Amino acid sequence: MNYLITGGNRGLGLCLVDIVLKAGHRVFVSIRNVEEKNQELVNLQENYPETLNILHIDVKDEELVKKASAKLAGLHIKLDCIINNAGAIKGRESSITDLIIEDLETIVNVNTFGPMRVVKYFLPLLNKDSGQSSIINISSDAASLSKPFDRDYPYGISKSALNMFTIKLRKELQNEGISVLAVHPGWMRTDMGGSEAAMDPQEAASSIYKLIEKGIVHDIAHILVNHRGEHMDL
Repeated sequence: MNYLITGGNRGLGLCLVDIVLKAGHRVFVSIRNVEEKNQELVNLQENYPETLNILHIDVKDEELVKKASAKLAGLHIKLDCIINNAGAIKGRESSITDLIIEDLETIVNVNTFGPMRVVKYFLPLLNKDSGQSSIINISSDAASLSKPFDRDYPYGISKSALNMFTIKLRKELQNEGISVLAVHPGWMRTDMGGSEAAMDPQEAASSIYKLIEKGIVHDIAHILVNHRGEHMDL
């Protein structure tokens, strides 16, 4: 299988790249700055020179997304899975009166518009004939409308909007043989989650990979699930 994983230079994305490569698949990983590759990603590139391909994509930059898609199209590459993992966080503790609106705009641009740009240009490369292709949007329980977190405006709003995008995309693609799912990976020990988080990102990545590889994503009726595939309320 061919995977596209955005934001694969660290955290959950890097763990997903590692697991998918070790399972014998081909990975196209996008990173924002190819000159600042994580040493672990460099090591993976050395160990898997034939199956790891690095793409220069900043999901905020539509032209870069378009160029990367055109590059794969020119090589007649077909994808089996797109994992929209690239994300950012700002202003988590700000009250509404302290909120910097530019932070909100930045985070929505990355966390919501970013996956939309990626799908816009890479959707034509998905292998519809297999009936097993999927789009996984990495979401969060911070997006919950029924149990919202206090404050956390930029991140929570951006992920709620991402869930709505997931709903609409699934509706549009329901007859195309492509599964669409939003996944909450859990609170992980990453740069974003912090050192106090309960879970190793490798654990979350392993569970998400199993959801995809075993075809579970094609049997799930719900839009949002946790990394184990269990239903979560929007």
